[in-house]
Amino acid sequence: MIFFNEIERIQRLHKYIMLQKTGTPDEFASRLHISRRQLYNILDELRDLGAVIEYSRSRYTFYYGNDFDLNISIKVTTLNNMENRLVNGGFSYSVQLLCTEGMYLCLRN
Repeated sequence: MIFFNEIERIQRLHKYIMLQKTGTPDEFASRLHISRRQLYNILDELRDLGAVIEYSRSRYTFYYGNDFDLNISIKVTTLNNMENRLVNGGFSYSVQLLCTEGMYLCLRN
């Protein structure tokens, strides 16, 4: 599922930045199997969440300039009949995934 792949990619990106072992922007993007532009878009999103992300030209690595930590959790629950009708118009079964940023993903059977 694309959603879970994106979460895993962001977690890997965060780990490499924490370890200060990203390499150049081109190397880092290649390691994550994304374009350089996509890399910078994700970094901008992390900056919007409060991360100070800097790049060292002498060490060839991105690093956090503040104490930033990224914690992504997923909660899977079944919806009761009333919630189910409100979310997806009456389908009989639904699973709701809630991310910490308040994004919802509903999978229907």
